[in-house]
Amino acid sequence: MDNNGTMNVTFTSRVNDCVGFFTVGSWMGILVTLILIAVLIGSFLMLNSIQTMDRFDDPRQKQIVINSKE
Repeated sequence: MDNNGTMNVTFTSRVNDCVGFFTVGSWMGILVTLILIAVLIGSFLMLNSIQTMDRFDDPRQKQIVINSKE
C-alpha cells in the first residue's frame, strides 16, 4: 500500500507468482464433457444415416409376410 492508501500493482521478476484460472479438476471436467458430447453427436449421426430397404417403400411389390404364433 502507498501512503495515500492506494495499492500499487507492478510486475515483478518472479514468474512463479502466476495463478492458473482453471484447476486440474476443472480441465478434466471440461475434457470429459467434450469427449462425451463428441461421442453422442457421432452416435446420433450414425443412427440418422440408417435407411430402410426400398422393398418396404414400394406398395406395388409383394409385401413381406411374417408368420407368428401367439
